[in-house]
Amino acid sequence: GYAVHAIQRKQDGHLTFFNDSQPGTTPPVPVSGPADFRVWVDEVFIPKKIREAKVVEQLKVEMWNPWPLEVDAFIMTQPWSIGLSDSELLDTGQYFLDAVADAVRPHFNGRIIPASFTPGELRHPQHPRAIWKELSFKGFEEVSFTFFPDCDKETTRDNLLHDMGVIMEIVERDGISWSLHDWWFLDSRPNQCGTDYYDVAAEMTEMMLDIMFDQAVLPVGGPVFGLGNIYSSEHKAVLEQGFFAR
Repeated sequence: GYAVHAIQRKQDGHLTFFNDSQPGTTPPVPVSGPADFRVWVDEVFIPKKIREAKVVEQLKVEMWNPWPLEVDAFIMTQPWSIGLSDSELLDTGQYFLDAVADAVRPHFNGRIIPASFTPGELRHPQHPRAIWKELSFKGFEEVSFTFFPDCDKETTRDNLLHDMGVIMEIVERDGISWSLHDWWFLDSRPNQCGTDYYDVAAEMTEMMLDIMFDQAVLPVGGPVFGLGNIYSSEHKAVLEQGFFAR
């Protein structure tokens, strides 16, 4: 099914992106700790991703994320990760990132783009670990970051300013481009601020885009998973102007 989609998109002159987010985080990977996890990566996950790499290469896909979810978030959702030290978490995530990339690169000529939840580590639903900003993306051309506008305009602005500071630190340190991976209003969660996104989505989105495009290193694209709900014609216009005209 995706092959048909990719061919049609290419015929229309568009770039194509592929991400198979399986296995998901429920149920967790059937291992008991970091050592077993590395064995699972080598013996189960990487062979699957090599087969996937050959398929996406045949389709001449330009951009591919071979990891499920964000690399750091995927590690943090494993039950055994809660008891790990910062260094153990970072080593495990770095191994997952590098081992998969090294294995699939010989089979895929496009851009391998890992995704990270790193800048939002203070608000991650599992357990916050600032250590994730030390995850190295050197050797990649691009990394995509997740951001969820939440609560109200003031809260979202403060969160995004924090996240942009972390993102700039990472991309300038590693010398890479960045993009948005996953971004939509969290309207499926209880909103303690009582915000009606239908009233403020356009204004909040404009504010977020202004902040993102005021950074020393500008985003090169995103979000790959769509923009979630569109709350009004004004909101739609802001998104189109923000992502297709800047």
